[in-house]
Amino acid sequence: MTVESSTIQKIWPQGYKYISLLTYKNITYGTEIISNSTPKPKKQMYLPVEYLYFAYCRIIVTDEINSRYCITIEAGKSLYECLIVKLRHGQRVVLDFAGVEDITAPFLNTAIGDLLEHYSLKQLQDTLKTENLSELDREMLEDILVEFDRYYRDPGFRQAVDKPFEGFNEAEAWL
Repeated sequence: MTVESSTIQKIWPQGYKYISLLTYKNITYGTEIISNSTPKPKKQMYLPVEYLYFAYCRIIVTDEINSRYCITIEAGKSLYECLIVKLRHGQRVVLDFAGVEDITAPFLNTAIGDLLEHYSLKQLQDTLKTENLSELDREMLEDILVEFDRYYRDPGFRQAVDKPFEGFNEAEAWL
């Protein structure tokens, strides 16, 4: 058996729960480790991650973007890159917005909305959860997800949205 990749990912800071993940023949397998100080058993049972009780990876947004302000497209790209890697490896993700003081639509568009280019809305709802968002920010995120899903799934809508920006590069389109 050849293991293509192996990693240990910290999941819940307060519970010291870890999950050890490995990928073999494009299937991600994992096992729970209760504490990093617990001696590693001689033999661990690995199961496909969808069967694990504790298969969510927690991302603390403020730690990932190094800011309490989720306002820039650049910060959104940083979070997007982190998310896309985890989702492509079959991980389910909890985005924890604790400590965030401000969130803008451009940040959410880039960080989460652009994921809909690769995943259906249903797939994203099944694999990505959010915590510690205000009701207003949660509603804004839901609106963004619906609009981005429509943009990526409806060619007529996409053409109507893109038409005014034809001939402009990305930097000019944002001015």
